[in-house]
Amino acid sequence: MIKIENSIPTDKETITQFQNKVRLKLPNDYIAFLERYNGGYPEPCIIHMKVTSRREVESSCIRSFFGFGLENGDELAENYGFYRKFIPKESIPICCDSDGNVILMSLSIENYCEIYLWNHERAPEHRAELHELQYITDSFTDFLNRIVPYDPDTADMNENDLISIWIHPDFDKIINGDI
Repeated sequence: MIKIENSIPTDKETITQFQNKVRLKLPNDYIAFLERYNGGYPEPCIIHMKVTSRREVESSCIRSFFGFGLENGDELAENYGFYRKFIPKESIPICCDSDGNVILMSLSIENYCEIYLWNHERAPEHRAELHELQYITDSFTDFLNRIVPYDPDTADMNENDLISIWIHPDFDKIINGDI
């Protein structure tokens, strides 16, 4: 079960004002999430995604969900204002991962409630279309249900994935008890 850490509440009026501002209708499960948690920091935080090409991400760690009146870059309205130039029309950013990517929700009639990953390293230079993003799932509720704890025993890593690692000489001394 996912736990969300956030101590700043919101209300229906704030959510309604946001919907009116962006001229989009939020799905009921997302509204209920905002009313209950108003964004915040999830634990656990790993979301696994279906990969259909080498350019796609297998999993990601959700850093925070966006909400109202939040600091540290987690304000939903501010993120919408910033990302709306880059993400597909009729979509909103709902959270970000630890790599700086944005998870967004489509609010278009054709793809209502679908969740996508907007990878900032692979983002097109123009406003993205949904087909250019990595599909995650078809609803916010399913997205929440797919968040799991990190398990190093199930991490999909081959012995050849790590070619080398550099360790600062002072850190090496600390690890080996030489300092």
